[in-house]
Amino acid sequence: MCAIWIREISHLICLFLIRADLSKLITLSNGYWEIDVAPGHGASITRASYNGRSILRPATQAFFETGDVFETGYFPMVPYSNRIENGCFEFMGVPHTVSPNRHDQIYPIHGNAWTKAWTIEEVSPAQIILEHNHTGKAG
Repeated sequence: MCAIWIREISHLICLFLIRADLSKLITLSNGYWEIDVAPGHGASITRASYNGRSILRPATQAFFETGDVFETGYFPMVPYSNRIENGCFEFMGVPHTVSPNRHDQIYPIHGNAWTKAWTIEEVSPAQIILEHNHTGKAG
């Protein structure tokens, strides 16, 4: 079995794939699966198909024109997913404020890893390892 690993601090997400070709989009294919990954755009997946049938919504033309990962079928939502209501939360008695991170949302949504390029740590015919190092600070 082969894998693509997307690593964000200690958070691991695994998809089973094979074969990588390093370019702007990294295409992985094993005869059944074909997946295009965009490490430079939040490690988003722009296309995923199994036996020629789309599994995820393919990236729209808007993604290729603007880089808006919300126009892809998948992107890692780390260090949190969904919205943070009112842009604030409390952890261990300490209040934390998180600024909105998308122009069309009043609350922060889906973390911030999608706003950054991820580093390609390793590419081989069997896997790709991408890393995003979140410092815990905004941005």
